[in-house]
Amino acid sequence: MHQPSAPQLTPIAFLQTFAVQSLRAAKRLGCAQCEDGLDHVEHIGLTAGACFEEACRRQQGLDGPIDLDQYADLILSIKNQIGGNFSRASSDPGAVRVVNSRCPFGDMVKQAPELCRMTASVFGGIAARNFGYAKVELRRRIATGDDGCEVCIYTDRDSARGQPGDEYHNDNGRVVSQAAATQLRDRVEEKIHHVWCMSAHGTDAQDKGGPKIIAESAAMRQALEAVEIVARTTATVLITGETGVGKEIVAHAVHALSPRSARNLVAVNAGAIAENLVESVLCGAHLHPAPAGAPRRLECPGAPSAAADRRTARPESQGAGRARLAAG
Repeated sequence: MHQPSAPQLTPIAFLQTFAVQSLRAAKRLGCAQCEDGLDHVEHIGLTAGACFEEACRRQQGLDGPIDLDQYADLILSIKNQIGGNFSRASSDPGAVRVVNSRCPFGDMVKQAPELCRMTASVFGGIAARNFGYAKVELRRRIATGDDGCEVCIYTDRDSARGQPGDEYHNDNGRVVSQAAATQLRDRVEEKIHHVWCMSAHGTDAQDKGGPKIIAESAAMRQALEAVEIVARTTATVLITGETGVGKEIVAHAVHALSPRSARNLVAVNAGAIAENLVESVLCGAHLHPAPAGAPRRLECPGAPSAAADRRTARPESQGAGRARLAAG
């Protein structure tokens, strides 16, 4: 029986394997400082990027301040010397855009797409050291299945405003970063706070009441990204999870980021409604006549958002009513 030949062990293959497996090991060991590997990779990228910059500056005879064209040449030289196939693409003023068809980490990067953060931190760190500020947007990535990579580095704050990406600042010679995940969390939390205060006080009060988002894991980042996308639509959203994981906070986030945020969010504990009343209470009297005085929770002025909690606690006999609620 034919056995596939093992890949040849070379210095490059060794370093690729070492980097990928080091990251995977750190995640398995549960490092408190790198829960999802991103902080670990970013720290390496920022530290190594300074060394790469110094070496390439010597190669190219660069001393002192550099302009955007020299910066672009610098980062392309770094990446291509370690196995990439990067080139410069057309860019807007105050930004550099580069594309790539071969990852320095090889196909193994698909096992650890977090390694893309190293590219972001190398590019962002060098830009921040030379221009004071950078935002790096990873638009396309081989690691996530794209046929190539596309990276945009903004060095002008005005051009970067409203664009996604990780930010890097020069703080007295030390590069500090603010990850896109943190920006996303802050955006969602700010919207929740605004809606919460308007509901509680009738004004955008300065107190910090309302739900807080404290998780920054890869799973929470994906959940918040989904919230931003779906909140702009009129789609019905099903939020699942164990008790205490934050389903209600996600429901508040969807409402706060939606065009309905100026209206009420009506929260209904479906598990507390008597079985014979659930359809009338949740879906209105057009399905079944509601008893005199029974509240019809979803018949509120201004087409509010509705969050029905504990729906899985209802008996299967009420499945049709739940389906009609979701469809409506």
